[in-house]
Amino acid sequence: MLTHLSIQNFALIQNLSLDFTTGLVIFTGETGAGKSIIIDALALALGKRSEASVIREGSDKCDITAIFDVTHHPAAARWLHTQDLLRQEGCILRRSITRDGRSKSFINGVPIPLQLLRELGFMLVTLHGQHDHQHLLQTEGQRQLLDNFGQLTPLRREVKACYQHFCDLKKKLEEDQTAHQHLLAQKEFLLFQTQELSALALQAHEVEKLEKDQKRLAYRHELVEGMQTIIQTLDEDERAITAALQNITNKLAHFIEYDEKLLPAYKLLESAAIQAKEAASELHHFIQNAESDPQQLEKINDQLTHIYDLARKHHVGPNELFSLHRAFLEKLSALETHSLEMHARETEIQTALSYYQEKATLLSFKRKETAKKLTTLITKYMQKLGMKGGKFEVILQANPDNLPTASGLEKIEFWVSTNPGSSLQPLAKVASGGELSRLSLALIVVGLSNELKMTLIFDEIDTGIGGATAACVGELLKQLGNQHQIFCITHAPQVAVFSQQHYVVTKKPFKNKTVISIQELIAEEKIQEIARMLGGTQITASTLQHAKEMVTLTTL
Repeated sequence: MLTHLSIQNFALIQNLSLDFTTGLVIFTGETGAGKSIIIDALALALGKRSEASVIREGSDKCDITAIFDVTHHPAAARWLHTQDLLRQEGCILRRSITRDGRSKSFINGVPIPLQLLRELGFMLVTLHGQHDHQHLLQTEGQRQLLDNFGQLTPLRREVKACYQHFCDLKKKLEEDQTAHQHLLAQKEFLLFQTQELSALALQAHEVEKLEKDQKRLAYRHELVEGMQTIIQTLDEDERAITAALQNITNKLAHFIEYDEKLLPAYKLLESAAIQAKEAASELHHFIQNAESDPQQLEKINDQLTHIYDLARKHHVGPNELFSLHRAFLEKLSALETHSLEMHARETEIQTALSYYQEKATLLSFKRKETAKKLTTLITKYMQKLGMKGGKFEVILQANPDNLPTASGLEKIEFWVSTNPGSSLQPLAKVASGGELSRLSLALIVVGLSNELKMTLIFDEIDTGIGGATAACVGELLKQLGNQHQIFCITHAPQVAVFSQQHYVVTKKPFKNKTVISIQELIAEEKIQEIARMLGGTQITASTLQHAKEMVTLTTL
């Protein structure tokens, strides 16, 4: 619970220090006095985003400190322990905002990111504003309230996860089916093209080999003539290379007798002469075996012509036909693979749907049980909150054709009758603003856990009600304060009289500036404030007496 709030230079507040007790804490004051500024300051201490405009005029920064007792809040204590921020002195939250818009956050004196402050803030305080009851008019809000009341949120998350898995599988199957249909549309074309390419029986790099063979056979005559010319130059002309080398070698052999240093040159020339002779012999052998093969050349020409035609047809290079053939074969194979995959996917979808149905059916069963309990409790509270004879019922309507959804197998809607004898109708159609406020309060009350000491803030949720109804709301808030710490901003004296701690907020000029003052009321001061709320600026003796009687009755 919140035990202390310190505010410095925030909005119209210069310096303020407040201590709080358990139970129902009431804030009152004239319209525009600045009651909600206290809540705004606390919200900043709990991690709300800030702007430099919140700093009091003439100041460089504002500081807000909120101290909580987490003795009876195990979730917050565990969080603090996990973050290594748990201290014996309690939980001290501090927020400092400077004129340049920068903000610093601290927990128990340790600087921390704003996100961590916000996480803890969500655990420590729950704020219910005057328009929160509008959430009740939405189907999603009604479903959340029912599931929260029945502690079904974890099961609903499981159902949502199962539904998402089911949808993901369906989407994948639809994608596979689209791809499969595309392949089927190409099947005849693929079969024809594959058969045509299969007839070529091409192997990898075979086109390069055929083209080399074609050149070799096509230029056989030119090769033979060329080799004959080379042989003549080497061995048959009057100035043949082999004869010249032999002549040089013979001369060099004679000179070696005079200088042996010529021997290496002699050996090189002798070797050259021998190699020239051997080269001439090899070329003779090539010519003798170079018989033309016009039939083989024609066969290769026909084969290459067919290859080039197919390459042009498929808009690829001749060397790419082998890879293209393999790609066509793979696509045909993919048809069979897709069929098997789709069959497996369909089986998987059925399994996922069955698992979803199992979880969703369990959720439906628990929702029906929870709906009965919530119907009974809210109907009972309606009698206390000025709706005598009124009825409340949670309607669970199955989805058309029992179709699965992320939230389960049914639509949830709150129906209500606020007057005796009236038929039940959807809440959004029949409830007034005041009735919605009271129903919202009742739903908050029944949904709270009694195992935790929580801090709840109600910001003018009693708007639009008065008289005995407002008194019922005040009594209910006081009962709620027996288990939790309740902060309530109110304009209704029938609510304010139930306070266990009462603050009045006033706005007044001070040294050419406007400041907000907050004073805790005791005894007669509380009666004076209730009288002001009852009678306005003119407080008569009868108004004071009425206020005193109201306060006295709440203490009996």
